[in-house]
Amino acid sequence: MANPSLTPEEIKLFSKEGVFTPRLISPENRPNEALRLFQGFLCNNEPERAALGNVIALWEQIPKYSGEHLNTVDGIVPNDHVIDFTIGNRPARITLFPGTFYPNKNNHTPQRRFPGVKEQAVEQAIIHHACLQAETYSAKGEVSYYVTFSRRALARTLSVMGSTLSNTQIRESIEVLSSSIMTIGSSSNLLKDNRDPILPGFERNSFESDDSNGDDIWRVKLHPLIAHAIQNVTYRQFPMSITKNYTPAGAYLIRYMHYIVPNISIGTPFTFRLTEMKRLTAGLNHIRLSGSMNAVIKELDKMKVDGLLDDYEVKEIFPVCRPRGRPSPLDFEIILLPGREWVKNVKAASTRVSVSEKSLGLPRSERSQRQLTLPNL
Repeated sequence: MANPSLTPEEIKLFSKEGVFTPRLISPENRPNEALRLFQGFLCNNEPERAALGNVIALWEQIPKYSGEHLNTVDGIVPNDHVIDFTIGNRPARITLFPGTFYPNKNNHTPQRRFPGVKEQAVEQAIIHHACLQAETYSAKGEVSYYVTFSRRALARTLSVMGSTLSNTQIRESIEVLSSSIMTIGSSSNLLKDNRDPILPGFERNSFESDDSNGDDIWRVKLHPLIAHAIQNVTYRQFPMSITKNYTPAGAYLIRYMHYIVPNISIGTPFTFRLTEMKRLTAGLNHIRLSGSMNAVIKELDKMKVDGLLDDYEVKEIFPVCRPRGRPSPLDFEIILLPGREWVKNVKAASTRVSVSEKSLGLPRSERSQRQLTLPNL
């Protein structure tokens, strides 16, 4: 990992297009330069760059996959799913609507499901593709970013990230993401809201009638909140390749650890609740809360081996007034003691954020507001 003690003038970022030093740019060039900074990582060489990805702080705090447990085999699901959450200690609410997909090209009867593990994996793979190649589009003062890929290429990215999905599963997931609407409300009275699909739209071109080989080309538009994050540097680099050895919930926790605590240090514990994690990620739909806790413990043990954690502690949370006998815990408190790899990664990410903000002319004093505020709400 690159030395985070270098001065801004000495810091170089590695992108797929080469190495560059961030410089202060003019406002008219900001959309394109913001994308270049998003694609540039603070590291030492190309292999290190290929192992890194971006975690988008605001995007990861929205419980987009909290309706997964409502899915059924026959596709009969509720019309919506509402859940309250917080961003920066501010109340927010999301209403999720299930997406539609076609099980196969010969079956014209659509099915519905809420986005879940497959959709979360495909979403992360698309975001990573944006780190490699994307294009800027500006119209009427609004900046959008588009990513182009084939399903075959996306499958390779998914494999690097530890997910194995068929071309059909990838197509279905993109269909669900592009048709699953989420309405997000914020502010004290929850009277203002924003409504968009998780994946706002796509174009697809197939050069053969049989596209089962995955060579068809997709062009997708990134969600406005992701575009906002790219332009405002509300993202952080993290060790994407290490997630290959983790479950979807474990991979989410690694991303969570690398954006939620920007000033972590050895000996400073970080604490969170299991129910909070269950709201934010797919893959923890166990009937009993203890089942989810056991699944997370397996991931924490892997993190100790990988140097992300020095140790961890789990505490059961019981009702204030306990009934007779041994009641089931209401929640679990998870205390993480940072390992050297976690601390090193976070320091490099913080340095990269600082030089990127300086390049785009974004005040350091407004960083917290940018990271924790839903735009236009």
